[in-house]
Amino acid sequence: MKTHTAEKKSFMCDKCGFTTPHKYSLSCHMKTHMQEKPFKCEECDFSTALKGSLTIHIRATHTAEKPFKCEECDFKTARKDLLKRHAETHSNTRNKPFQCEQCDYRAARKDQLDRHMTTHTGERPYACDKCDYRAAQQGTLKKHMETHQSLGTN
Repeated sequence: MKTHTAEKKSFMCDKCGFTTPHKYSLSCHMKTHMQEKPFKCEECDFSTALKGSLTIHIRATHTAEKPFKCEECDFKTARKDLLKRHAETHSNTRNKPFQCEQCDYRAARKDQLDRHMTTHTGERPYACDKCDYRAAQQGTLKKHMETHQSLGTN
């Protein structure tokens, strides 16, 4: 109940400054600073102190499984926190303080507005290392790279 009131206690990691209102979250976080990383990926050299981090790694790197789906659009992700962050894009304008000066686009975060601005500038900072293709957004380049895999040109 404390998380729903102004009586929020904050627990802070003395190693990196991470803060959380939950003591349990801090104890889980502290495992990331341990030398021992018992959860190891069977397909690569990745290892972690947290089982959940291994699950996310496997989804994002090896299986492309995306179990978290947006209820308002086709967005899917391997991570619950990224779905929550994505949901901000659908919130009302009160929760979107970053306004594009060239069109009606609004964003919840500045990095979203910065990414949007490439639609006006024509900037394409993401380059394919297999051909001359360039993309304005990293996700678009990632989709392009899949065409090389499907054509066997990787």
